[in-house]
Amino acid sequence: MLNKRENFKNIASKTLSVIDNGYYINKSNEKIDIKAATDKAIEGTELIDELKNKKEIKSNFSFDKVEVTVVNNSTINEIIELRENGINGNIVALNFASAKNPGGGFISGANAQEESIARASSMYPCLTKYTEEFYEWHKKQKTPLYSDKMIYSPEVPIFRDDSGEFLRTPIKCSFITSPAVNAGVARQRGISEEKITEAMENRINNIIKLALSKNPKAIVLGAFGCGVFRNAPTEVARIFREKLKENIKNTQEIKIIFAIYDRSMTMINVFQKELKEMLIGR
Repeated sequence: MLNKRENFKNIASKTLSVIDNGYYINKSNEKIDIKAATDKAIEGTELIDELKNKKEIKSNFSFDKVEVTVVNNSTINEIIELRENGINGNIVALNFASAKNPGGGFISGANAQEESIARASSMYPCLTKYTEEFYEWHKKQKTPLYSDKMIYSPEVPIFRDDSGEFLRTPIKCSFITSPAVNAGVARQRGISEEKITEAMENRINNIIKLALSKNPKAIVLGAFGCGVFRNAPTEVARIFREKLKENIKNTQEIKIIFAIYDRSMTMINVFQKELKEMLIGR
């Protein structure tokens, strides 16, 4: 029997085969084509450069019914549930990116948020489109603060759930790929908390502006950088709260979901507390 890492590695390999072949066979033994949707997502994937395009990102949006929730769920399964519950139009989800490796360690069987997205979807070739401009560029910078560069991938087909099971039919979600500050390494190198916070504030502000500029019906966020990158959950939740309030006004309907898979409930509780004034049923 395969251990978890070997199982994830096996699923990743099969996902890459599905992408290469352009189809998968679902549980009903139906051949489901994803080639056209994958090709369209790759073609539409764009690099948002922090220097060139910052001024072009506009979010003069006003939202009249903003529904903010914190849920105990993975990003992929939350996207699937949103579609099942009748959310049409663009869903934009944040991919908590490795700055140096497309899909993080998903090919070798690692398992975090980005890896689960890569295993379940056609995300990987969207990311490798910018190997030089994003991943190799970050390797050369040699800073754990990374940068505000983002990759936007529109309507990426998702064809597995988070357990690796094929969906009956694929669904689509747009992704913003952005690396959080590696706060743990930054502290080891003597970078101040002030610098770490400033970098995260700029990063999250740009993520929210980009998401809002894509006319979303729902935005799926989460505990960005609060795992191995060691950002303080209280700080990250506070920054999200402040930047959402700065960028959203109340005149149009949108759902904002913080999907946090957390068996202990510790992270969930922190985000619920910090976002309390914005939550439904507060």
